[in-house]
Parts: sequence; C-alpha cells; structure tokens
Amino acid sequence: PGLHSGGPYEEYSEDWKSLIGLYVSVEGDDKYMRSIQPVYEGMKLGKIFGSRPKVPTKLVAKPGYVVGGLIEDCGVLLGGLKIVFVRRNGDGTLNLDDTYESEWVGHKGKETKLDAGTSLVIGIHGNCGTGMDSLGLITMEVQAEKDPVHGK
Repeated sequence: PGLHSGGPYEEYSEDWKSLIGLYVSVEGDDKYMRSIQPVYEGMKLGKIFGSRPKVPTKLVAKPGYVVGGLIEDCGVLLGGLKIVFVRRNGDGTLNLDDTYESEWVGHKGKETKLDAGTSLVIGIHGNCGTGMDSLGLITMEVQAEKDPVHGK
C-alpha cells in the first residue's frame, strides 16, 4: 500500500536480531507519519527514514516480546500505525497465543494488517520522501533451537 512517491528504503539487522519496536513521528495538522526508526534487540537503533523527528513516539516491546506484525492506515501515504507484539519463547519460536498491541499513533482510517505469522521480523522496508509513503516488514523463518543436552 501507499503512493511510493519517495525513494525506497530497507534496513534489517545484519546480526539477525529481532525487531522489538519503532520510534515514529507524526507532525502537522494532517497527522501523517513523518519518520520511522527501527529498534532491535538490545535497544540497538537503526537509521531514521523520512524527516528527522522533533520528538518521536517510542513503541517498544515489553521484555520477552518482539514485533509480530503491524496494523496500519496506508492509503495514499502511511497515515498511522500500531504494532502487534508477540512473545518469543526460550527456544526462539513465537507464541502466537500471547500477543498485545501498542497504542495507535497518527491518522486513523482504513486499517490494513501485516502479520508475520511464525516468522521473525528482522527489519523494515518501504518508500519515503519528506514523509512515509509505505512500510513493510522483513522476516526470517525461525526454527526451534535444539537443547544441547537432550537433543530436543
């Protein structure tokens, strides 16, 4: 979704860390998204895409949770969003029965859901100019880590 009037952007964790949140900014009377910055495990901040924010809204997972999807208002431009957080189990898999949502930030119109399912979200991509045109998720399949003692 989105207009794709700006240039493309893409960023992912080169060390395969999970996305645990986004810093986002909304400015102006229209309340559309102006910038997005990914936040990875260990509170590692990624690049800022869009206009440099004055004061970003920080949407970050509680300990033990990671980004599992987005619910966004994306018509001509990315209007607003909220994050769906999902619990990450000790073996690296996701518990899709244990989720919660962040607050809604920005303009609210028709909602579109981006769901990573059982895949791990490791980055973001889309298009942006002075504001955010679109936002998508970069995912990686995850398999349970074997127990080195019991082989399970």
